Amino acid sequence: MEIVEYYKKYIEFLGLVLRLKIKPNLVIAKNKKIIYNDQEVDIKYIDINAKFFTEHNIIYINLDKHNMETHDEIFSVTHEYRHFFQYQQILNPNMSSEDKNILAIWKHNFDNYINFGNEDFYKQDIEVDANTFTIFIIQKLFNRNCYINSKFDINKIEKYLDIYAKKYTNRKIKSNLKKVKLDVFDLFKIKY
Repeated sequence: MEIVEYYKKYIEFLGLVLRLKIKPNLVIAKNKKIIYNDQEVDIKYIDINAKFFTEHNIIYINLDKHNMETHDEIFSVTHEYRHFFQYQQILNPNMSSEDKNILAIWKHNFDNYINFGNEDFYKQDIEVDANTFTIFIIQKLFNRNCYINSKFDINKIEKYLDIYAKKYTNRKIKSNLKKVKLDVFDLFKIKY
């Protein structure tokens, strides 16, 4: 299995877990060029590690900016997919199962986004949620601990972890992995 195929399946898995019918446009860069562009959306190589672009529902992953030995890009893919999920909930509030107050906060965060590097970055609910969701999924799938920056509010993290534990049970996660025929540990067998 190649990295692109793996991430296409992984994104399909995340879509099932989060019950999203729409899928993002996946764009992957390596060696300072785009190596995969799902829908041929107009995007150039960007020298950042990962980003969700709301305009075209793009999840952009730059493999040049990740440690390929530890495959830390799985964190970025999951994190950016969660932003994609958040944005879809905001666009379709009547179809969302998320709390309306949370949706209002997420919308405010997207509309007034504070970039990494500013201390207020860590106060944004969309970032607390995306980081916490990612930690939750990585721990469930790979049975490994993940670090979450201590600048995030621990009370919010614990609140989100409680929500995820109820929504995304081990049974649901395993069932969805089977549906997409994905062994998450295949990631570590991929050669670059």
